Formats: sequence, C-alpha cells, structure tokens
Amino acid sequence: PPKITQAPRHKKVAEEGTVSFICKASGDPAPSFHWERAGKKINDRRNRYEINDAPHISVLRIKPVKANKDNATFTCVANNNLGEARADASLTIYPKVEGSDGTNPWVVKYEDFPPGYPRIETHPKLRSVEKDRNVLLQCDAKGDPKPTISWLKDGFPVDDTDPRIQILESGYLQIKNSQESDEATYECVAENEFGVAYSYRAMIYIKVRRIAPKFTRAPEDVKIMPNSDVNLTCVAVGSPMPYVKWREGAQDLTGDDNIPIGKNTLMLTGVQMSKNYTCEASSDLGNIEHHVQVIVE
Repeated sequence: PPKITQAPRHKKVAEEGTVSFICKASGDPAPSFHWERAGKKINDRRNRYEINDAPHISVLRIKPVKANKDNATFTCVANNNLGEARADASLTIYPKVEGSDGTNPWVVKYEDFPPGYPRIETHPKLRSVEKDRNVLLQCDAKGDPKPTISWLKDGFPVDDTDPRIQILESGYLQIKNSQESDEATYECVAENEFGVAYSYRAMIYIKVRRIAPKFTRAPEDVKIMPNSDVNLTCVAVGSPMPYVKWREGAQDLTGDDNIPIGKNTLMLTGVQMSKNYTCEASSDLGNIEHHVQVIVE
C-alpha cells in the first residue's frame, strides 16, 4: 500500500506570490495522487492551481496565492488499489494591505510582514549552452536568517542524486557535462522560517552541434611486392562522430556487430593481387566514401 516518504511542508508566503507543495510516496503499484484544500478535492483545471505528477511524486503549485482563499490546510493523498496514505501541510499568507504604503503607490505592503522574509536579488537568466559543456545558473537571495536555496526543474525538485548536478554553497545551480535532458525551465526557491520566495523562471537550451562526416586522414594508393602485408588506416570526424567501415567492391569487410567510430584500420596479409578498397564514413547526417588501390608489382 502507499506510504508517504516525503510529506509536504508547512509554508508561509506573501499574497500574490507563488508556492509549491511537494509530496512523495512509495507503493506497488505506484500510487496516483490528488490534493485536497480544507478537505475538498482540488480541481487543477482552475487557473491558479497546477498539479504535476511523476512516478512517486506530486507537486501542487499555487500562483498567485490569494489570502481569502488559500489560508488553509492542504492534503496530499496517495492511492493505489491496496490503500491510501495522507499528509497535511498548512499555508499561512501575509495579506496585502490595500492602498500600498500611502506614499509610494508602487510599493506593496503586507500585514504582519516580517523584515527577515526572503527576497530574491539576482534571478537566474536564460542560458544557451553546447551539449557536454558546463552551465551555471545564478540566484542570490537576502533574508534573516539567511535563506536556504533549492531549485526546481519544470516544477519538480532538481535531481540531486545526479552527480552532474550540484547546488553550490552560494546557492547557484551547476550542471556539468550538460545533456539534452537538461533542457528545461529552472527557478530557485529561497526559504527561511518567515516564508518562501520564488525567482523568475529561466530556460536552459542545450545546443547539439551537427557536423556531417569528413575525412581527416585517408590512405593513398600503395604499391607493394607480392605476398606482402599492408595496413590501410582511415580517420573521419563529425558530430555525431561517424562510423567507419571498409569494403572490397560490394563485400563488407567490417562486421556489423562492432563498427569502429572515427577510425578503422584494415590489415591485409600476404597480398597476392591488386585490388580496390573503399573506406566509408557514415552518420545520420550523411555518408562519404574514399577509394584506394593496393597495387601488387
């Protein structure tokens, strides 16, 4: 039956802000989730509520938070055909004060707002990076006590079990050896005992270089004595790196089960007669060929 492995945590947030509740549950079969507000099931088709599920995790996101509607207890419910598990979390909201602060109409004031509430000072920015390069997303936050920084990827917590991904002491998010799976929207979350603040979302785009195959080393025609040995080496590059194989006429001399990538050496022993050979380099961007003669004199 389901078992809550990470219960949603109580949250405090300024009205009109954003908040996410994260709930994880084990179970076999994997449980399905729904969320309740004050005991009633939430309909995530409503604009302010967004529920995203993945295996064994569910995230309830509320944006913007409304003081007169969301000051309540939210419940994560995990179900499978063997049972149900529940976990509660409360949401406390600092309501907006109408009329701002009376002097500057652009400054929004909140009731009982603590001075130590976290504030994002540097938001992460859109990044475009080549595949396999490192990428760093910045996020600076102030607050008293100093807020802890966490990161969300497309609304879910970043995978901190991936050794490529690390939240540095500064709170910045570092991704090493970036992969296409890292392409997503990211946001940082600053939280202390007084509340939680969310940065703007920033996209990471992963650029994959696409280069058609080309030969960087192709063998030249060679003349040998009868019954001699000769090696023919063929090197090709591209992105993705091409497969390199040898043919004699229509006959394939390289087995399909283990085709070398980038470099292939054809070793000929006891050559008795002149023949033509073809080196072929291929990737999903195209095929190229190079012909060479072995001439027996």
